[in-house]
Amino acid sequence: MVKKRDRSAVIDAKIERFAAGADAIAAPIQESKAVFKRTTFSLTENLNKKIDELVLMPRTFRSSRSEVVKAAVLSLAELSEEEIVDILKRYKDL
Repeated sequence: MVKKRDRSAVIDAKIERFAAGADAIAAPIQESKAVFKRTTFSLTENLNKKIDELVLMPRTFRSSRSEVVKAAVLSLAELSEEEIVDILKRYKDL
């Protein structure tokens, strides 16, 4: 049987202050207004693995496959029409 550990009143008071402060410090969670549309498309095994590799590159935050695709699309959208067409032509038959 596990014995209940004896804690001093000072430690209990510190725990209570810590827990009470958590509510005051934590920012309220805001609901996202974004509406997402599920899309399915086919990739070669090589491109699929490349997305998995790109997902793992950030070391200070988590990334997802969807975020990799979003970043790629938004990065392309920043280019000129000529640059986009050149890139699409280069990778058209992969």
